[in-house]
Amino acid sequence: MRVVDATPCPSAGDDGGVVTVAAAGPSNLTDLGVRITDVLDDMAPRTGRADGGPHGPVCCLGSLTALLQYVDTRRAYRFVNAVMTRVATHGGSTHAHIVPDVHDRQAIDTMASLFDLVAEPSTGGDELEVVRSRYR
Repeated sequence: MRVVDATPCPSAGDDGGVVTVAAAGPSNLTDLGVRITDVLDDMAPRTGRADGGPHGPVCCLGSLTALLQYVDTRRAYRFVNAVMTRVATHGGSTHAHIVPDVHDRQAIDTMASLFDLVAEPSTGGDELEVVRSRYR
């Protein structure tokens, strides 16, 4: 597993199979994008999985909420779109997490427009419920 960390961390390197690469900071999208591209380029290409899962890397953008604290919605949109394109060229997929109560509806809708599916916790909170899908 590879992790690109845009937050200050004591050290980067290999920690039990998890390789962490430090980026300059969450507001420096150029450096963050370069680090993500480097990680993708260093990963060996995967062959198809028996369970029909993704053939390439799975990129998790752990917090769009944190990203939106450092850059405006327009820059975040362009950045996430570029990351998703890079991951897709490696045969992979991207998913992201956001705390909807922290953002206005326009920011949520703008970021959600990048993704094929949008899911929220179900009423009980134990499962995810698809609330938007391009496939419906």
